[in-house]
Amino acid sequence: MGWKDFRSDRFNIGKHLQQVTASVLRLFQTLRHLRIRQVLYQCWYRARRPYIKLISYTHYLDHPISPLPCCDTGELIPYRNRYQGLNKFCFLSLGHSFEGNIDWNFSGHGKLWNYNLQYFDYLHDPLITHEEKQRLILSFCDGLLSGAIPPEPYPVSLRIVNWLFYYSKTGWKNALFHKCIRLQVGYLENNLEFHILANHLLENYIALYFSGITLGDVKLVEKASKGLDEQLDEQVLADGGHYESSPMYQSILLSKLILLYRQAGAHGRERLFNPIRNMLGWLQTFVFRDGKWAHVNDATEGIAPEAAQLIEAAHDSGLVPALTKIEHSGYRRYNCGHFELVFDAGNIMPPYQPGHAHADMLSLCLQYRNKPILVDTGLSTYQDNQRRNTERGTPSHNTVSIGNKNQSDVWSAFRVGRRAKLTVLEETERSITAAHNGYRALGITHTRQLRFDEQQVSVDDRLSAASENAIAFFHFDHNLKIEVVNNRATVAEGGPVFEFSGHSSIQILSYKQSLRYNEFVDAPLLAIKFEQNLRTLIRT
Repeated sequence: MGWKDFRSDRFNIGKHLQQVTASVLRLFQTLRHLRIRQVLYQCWYRARRPYIKLISYTHYLDHPISPLPCCDTGELIPYRNRYQGLNKFCFLSLGHSFEGNIDWNFSGHGKLWNYNLQYFDYLHDPLITHEEKQRLILSFCDGLLSGAIPPEPYPVSLRIVNWLFYYSKTGWKNALFHKCIRLQVGYLENNLEFHILANHLLENYIALYFSGITLGDVKLVEKASKGLDEQLDEQVLADGGHYESSPMYQSILLSKLILLYRQAGAHGRERLFNPIRNMLGWLQTFVFRDGKWAHVNDATEGIAPEAAQLIEAAHDSGLVPALTKIEHSGYRRYNCGHFELVFDAGNIMPPYQPGHAHADMLSLCLQYRNKPILVDTGLSTYQDNQRRNTERGTPSHNTVSIGNKNQSDVWSAFRVGRRAKLTVLEETERSITAAHNGYRALGITHTRQLRFDEQQVSVDDRLSAASENAIAFFHFDHNLKIEVVNNRATVAEGGPVFEFSGHSSIQILSYKQSLRYNEFVDAPLLAIKFEQNLRTLIRT
């Protein structure tokens, strides 16, 4: 072996060791936030998963099933255009037709698409005949009982609720259908998602609560109610926000809780009353005047009921949103003249389940005269791919990135390794100053001060040390046209004016705005390069 070959081998070995070390550190930074309970249940479920047989969960087979007291779901479970007849389904803006028998395990469009296939939300669609709905149900039952469709707790939870509502509306007394409901309830009770927690565990308990009511099992109702109480106490923060800080999941959970509230007895309603009112209050405060919410973290259109639908459904059930000021969930929501703002001043939450979090600290969303101006780039996929990494990354948000690096290490679709820590330094009625240490490896702290009145919004960015690679990103809604002259960017047709000082360059770029899952449109983006201090004035 020659000297050059020896040096090359040493270089390759050293490079490989660096990669291995980086991977180990990333995994450590990810796992160290988990709760011991999560780790233990993850190991336990992985070990027993190959041996799980749905037909072995026979505890509730002798229980008669009664209809729910209130079977009207209204628009609380979105169902439109999900099943289009002749074995054709459309979820997440992606359609698929099955030739012959339906492959209920189809994964060609990813796991979330398959989950939607198995939820059976489309049972609520009045345009589908009962004969067709029952054919789909029995096809699925055959796969469940034969073991061809492996059960998973989350889709089982949503499917149980949908099937119970379908039975309550129709009174369909098919033996195979009822047997599968009972078996799934037994399975779910013994496979609660303690390894995941968060919204998954809430959905588990909600499904068991519905099940206990229809099965007439007092013990199951009490078990579900107790678990639900504990999770609501932990997951619903003091300002009414769900701790995963996603308005989409806030809305999804609210829809199920409102439906459950209608079924529960006086004692159950009393326990659900305040959590639902507080969550409604948060949502009512968070949405803009046009009724839409900013697509912060994992949030997009077409998945959850709209805020107005939730508030109306709650009102019909005697539930009024609580008055609240958003703070504990990490956001700030401001109205000032024609300006409406959402500001991200929170840390990665919850630490042990950050799957729906983005690296978006100090990001800003803005509406002006009831029109979206600065937007979050949105959510289009849960697939573990580059698009998912891009949407979670710092440069896809209206904040500062240094060297196109992320504040926090978001990776592998739902994981977060190294994490930035944010601190609110000062706050008044019309200003907030906060800082994060996400670039501490570069020796830099990013501080952003937001000040506003009826005439303008002032955004001051300050880095603790100069950098040649600092860029402030401003993502505009796809309906807007931006014109840049010197240090000024104007939003056409009566929009606000952006004035910059302290910058070294202004670039107009284009990005893919995600309108909903798998739907994109080109939209304008401003990239403002600066070294240490940047002031942005947004004026009427």
